[in-house]
Amino acid sequence: MASYEALDHIIARLWSRNDELKAIAAEDLKQHVLAVSRELASDVLDNFLTDVSKRIFELILGSEVNEKVGGIMAIEKLIEVDGEENATKITRYGNYLTMAFNNGDPQVMVLAARALGKLVSPRIGGAFTAEFVESEVKKAIDTLHLGEKHDGKNHGAVLVLKELAQNAPTLICAHVPTILESLWNPLRESKLVVREAAAEAMSVCLELSYQRETPSRTMPWFSKVTDEAMKSLKAPQVEHVHGALLVVREFEICELLLKLKDHKDALIWRTVISVIPTAASFNPPRFLSHLITQLKRERDRSAALIAVGRVALAMESSMKDCLEDIIKVSRESLLMKAKSRNEAPAYQCVSMLATAVGQALTKDLQDVLDLFFANGISQPLVQALGDISTNIPPLLPKLQERLLNLVSLILSNQPFRPPGSPARTFVSAVTSMGGTSSEARQTESIVLALQTVGTFEFGQSLNEFVSQIVTKYLEDDVADVRLAAALTCCRVLSSDPVRFQTSAHALGQITSSTGYVIQPYLDHPTLLDTTISLLKTESSPPVRQETMKLLGTLGALDPYKHKQINRQVTDAVQGDGNTIDPATMLTMGMGPSHEDYYPSVAIAALMKMCRDFALATHHTAAIKAVMYICKTLGLKCVPFLPQIMPPFLGMLKTSQPPMLEFFFQEMAQLVQVVGAHMTS
Repeated sequence: MASYEALDHIIARLWSRNDELKAIAAEDLKQHVLAVSRELASDVLDNFLTDVSKRIFELILGSEVNEKVGGIMAIEKLIEVDGEENATKITRYGNYLTMAFNNGDPQVMVLAARALGKLVSPRIGGAFTAEFVESEVKKAIDTLHLGEKHDGKNHGAVLVLKELAQNAPTLICAHVPTILESLWNPLRESKLVVREAAAEAMSVCLELSYQRETPSRTMPWFSKVTDEAMKSLKAPQVEHVHGALLVVREFEICELLLKLKDHKDALIWRTVISVIPTAASFNPPRFLSHLITQLKRERDRSAALIAVGRVALAMESSMKDCLEDIIKVSRESLLMKAKSRNEAPAYQCVSMLATAVGQALTKDLQDVLDLFFANGISQPLVQALGDISTNIPPLLPKLQERLLNLVSLILSNQPFRPPGSPARTFVSAVTSMGGTSSEARQTESIVLALQTVGTFEFGQSLNEFVSQIVTKYLEDDVADVRLAAALTCCRVLSSDPVRFQTSAHALGQITSSTGYVIQPYLDHPTLLDTTISLLKTESSPPVRQETMKLLGTLGALDPYKHKQINRQVTDAVQGDGNTIDPATMLTMGMGPSHEDYYPSVAIAALMKMCRDFALATHHTAAIKAVMYICKTLGLKCVPFLPQIMPPFLGMLKTSQPPMLEFFFQEMAQLVQVVGAHMTS
């Protein structure tokens, strides 16, 4: 049976050691189950789902970590499928996930806890979760009270309590006092990862009680936690002090932090440094001078750099007087010898500074950029460059040029050449490397370079670069390289004009072969306007030629009937929040003398650009222009929200991670302008 053959193939991929491939396989399994559930009769479907569950159970029981991870990923996706009763789903998958905690591997337990939280959320489990949640809470609390510190059970129990509190707060609220009391055992455990997880669980529970309970009920809980933390801070054991510090991070105890800032134990000192940004958000100037002093010490400078960046986010423009000192220390950190150098904290610090002070950093940053690109490519570097280019636009062209050259050197051993330059000779970046470790590092650089080509906003067409260089890596021996190259090709070439040419040719072939003419205009009312718009805007002769052929193949349409269809579409489009063209505005009596005419025309043109994925390179500029118009108009921009929001939300859904933060920031600014009008 075809459904079982496809299932075998998907399950085999869940055994992979590559987490990305397992995630894709889990999503494929979900889609396969959804497709099968629409085709099979109920009794046959029950047998199929039972077989799926059996396969997942075998993965969970596997001896290898990658098997268990694959099984948990599959469960997390199948939880979303409505193919069986909620009670059965909760019982079956809940038992599977509970068994996964017996492994003791941190990665397995974190994933299992996350899936368990998703399983008991109201959206998935509904009314059938109460009994299961009660049972899991009791089991976790009993485990923590036993105090068994060396078998991983404490870690699993803490993770479960945290996820249950986040996903089933109504059911957990009554247990908060007992949970808070039980968390002190793992907060004093010898394993750092357990202490940190326990602190996160306590934070979630405290936040939950603060939001849902009255002050008269919560104050005794908060007081008890504070008293216990103070008691632990006086203990001689480092673990007790560290666990209490992690709890203190959730409170405003600035005086205590300043007393512990020079603690002799390195772990305590690093934790104090990491807690300071949280406290500094309440009293920034008091802590900044201490952090600047810590930056000048080479001991754990990395932690201090990240802390300074976080304080900068709290202080924003107040940081301007300290920029020179911070950039100087970041420069020294990047100039250290390779063995002792860690570039990531310096990148992150500069990135947060750029977010905090914007263009005030431009002058100080010029000298550091050369060092940024001298240390090779890395994920923190790419992320930092994205943040800098977003917050300091004057540096964008320079950053784009330098990063593109760096990527080209990694992929072809040659600097980037603009489109139209003579064809280059491809030289694989791996061939010149010797040694297994060097090859592994080079492979990581190639994968990251390929991903950067597809995700970073370079502001120019990279089609030629992709076709000449990136496509060569589709035949690489390393699977990760091939995958990165394929995804990059898809992202970059999706805006290539050949896409329109191929689509027009394919549609013309279908209509001519099937006799499906004229009717397409009626079944798809926007087809004619889209085709004519393509003729107007596309300058490529092959695309225009295929479009003309398509119009001839589709045949003539009754103008009156098309006008009727267009009127219906216009009504629907305006209801969906799309734009009205200037000609329509003139017929509505809104001429150039009307105060809303020019904003309407501008927003209509910009939103049309935002809906066109072929113009993705211009979406950032278009959104900035729209936001400038909205800020200028103030509340007068409210009538335009139905036109602005649908394309805006569409870009949020389809954008790559580097651009998501920018779009969310612009969305936040729009909310500040229109206020409560956004809800309507």
